[in-house]
Amino acid sequence: MRKIMSLCYTQLRYAALMVRHPHVARDFWFHLYHEARIADKLAQPSLKYRLPIKDVGDIFPGIYAQEYSLESYCDEYGAVSPFEARVLAASIRLLKPKTLFEIGTFHGGTTVQIALNAPADAVVNTLDLPEDHPLRADRDNVDLSPERLGKRYKVSSVANKIHQLYGNSMEFDFSPFARSCDWIFVDAAHTYDYVMSDTRNALAMLRPGGTIFWHDVNMAFEGTCRALAEYANSNQFPIVRVRGTTLACYRS
Repeated sequence: MRKIMSLCYTQLRYAALMVRHPHVARDFWFHLYHEARIADKLAQPSLKYRLPIKDVGDIFPGIYAQEYSLESYCDEYGAVSPFEARVLAASIRLLKPKTLFEIGTFHGGTTVQIALNAPADAVVNTLDLPEDHPLRADRDNVDLSPERLGKRYKVSSVANKIHQLYGNSMEFDFSPFARSCDWIFVDAAHTYDYVMSDTRNALAMLRPGGTIFWHDVNMAFEGTCRALAEYANSNQFPIVRVRGTTLACYRS
């Protein structure tokens, strides 16, 4: 019953938004689909690590009226969902960050949307393992063949805004970026230890007033959920999950 009431509330909320901002209609069914899918996961009794859930419009006032662009978006394995891509893109257009950092390049599909919506003079730094790194043989933690690393951004119209960095995020020296990043996206290894380490480093890089997003915050990746819930509770950081997505967010 609680799930049905939540979905009804979501429909009414978005119907009102469609009247005020007609362009949000293209996102409406995407949102409902992902709201239902994630609600099913959250209903599982085995879920131990909860984060508060907030609507993206409450996290970023004005985001539903914000224009954004997507280029060559492909909903393939490892990619953010269509609605998640819109949330990330619109947040960047709204906030206008100049220095952005992505931990976990993968095939570079999300990197393209990040760079496309960032200001013309912005720099998007993106980190992944070198193509010949021995960890690439560990299929439990690395599921991308070397030749596919960054393949989507390399042929995009915004490749010139993207700076590829190489290294294991657990060992990489993030100190040159300390307190300098306006917007950060964490989507690398999803084990507990890696997410805890990536979160500490992301917070150290974050400029006051900046924003961090994490991806794959669902029980398919219990390490991610556990790390964020424990970090939020022990350090009193207001990390929230974005309703209808597998994204979590923190705004400093």
